[in-house]
Amino acid sequence: MPLAAFIVTLLSALLLAAHFLRSFIVLGMLCSLALPFVFLVRRAWARRLLELGALLSATIWILTAIETRVERLAEAQPWVRMFAILAAVALFSLFSLPLLEGSRARTWFAGIRKEKDSSLE
Repeated sequence: MPLAAFIVTLLSALLLAAHFLRSFIVLGMLCSLALPFVFLVRRAWARRLLELGALLSATIWILTAIETRVERLAEAQPWVRMFAILAAVALFSLFSLPLLEGSRARTWFAGIRKEKDSSLE
């Protein structure tokens, strides 16, 4: 198993699940918590699903950062630190993409191929 990609995906999923839970979006939380289990499916489509999850996660964090910035500007509150933190979380979510494109992940998600038994021929 590509351990680095799994750890980054797991942490990103937990952060996103906590974000959804805070907003009472239960379906989003459950989907986020289910995402790391896709590593158990050793198929090419599973790797693509994980990549899509990372992209969606980063998009959600960026949209949240923009929305919160607008709210804080309207209330004349500081926003730069919050924006930097949420942008860093979005970048962390995207960090799994090169790991999922690496050779270990490609090998893992290529699936388990059965060898032909030469004694049967």
